[in-house]
Amino acid sequence: MVAMNELRPLLNSMVNQGIQRCVFPYERNGVRFSVVFTRESGENDRPLALLFGATGANPFAFIFYGALNLEFNTLIDREEYIRLRNYLGLNYDPARPFSTSAFLRNFADSGQIPNGANPLVVPEPHQVPAPARFVSDAERPYFHGWRQLSAGYQVSDRNYRRTLFSFGLACAEYCKKQHISSCWTAVERDAQRAVAPGGFPG
Repeated sequence: MVAMNELRPLLNSMVNQGIQRCVFPYERNGVRFSVVFTRESGENDRPLALLFGATGANPFAFIFYGALNLEFNTLIDREEYIRLRNYLGLNYDPARPFSTSAFLRNFADSGQIPNGANPLVVPEPHQVPAPARFVSDAERPYFHGWRQLSAGYQVSDRNYRRTLFSFGLACAEYCKKQHISSCWTAVERDAQRAVAPGGFPG
């Protein structure tokens, strides 16, 4: 676990304004990340989450879950660990092994975390990192509409989390109850406007 008290001003700003998600950039070693900080992780004991999306020729994403005291876990899988280390241009050094704890501490100390959230800046779905280990269609960043599932079919956990991270908890819960899946595409020109499904009361 890593204490991320540097997020406190941003979190307080989000709470005071009723903002659930915000997005901001982070750069390290020449690698640019899109970071989404959300208060709706879908995890009861760890309601906060930091989603990091590394851009470039082979983009990928990973997530850290956190508690309300701003202590975040540091667990990512081995493939994510290796890809992150390679993205940052770090060679394996047994004397000074790279750790996700060190990555989070560098992020916290970088001075790149905003002190407040802007209610007019809502993350677009394509800005929300999609960790392949947790969500569906991670290789498809652009929102492509909604699909009403046939009778007897349920929204998958991975699609639920994709909707959760991109549209928020209320929308994800509505879609789960109404058996509606979010759809995604890799083709930017096929992207649709990010609006909630018809009938959503929010």
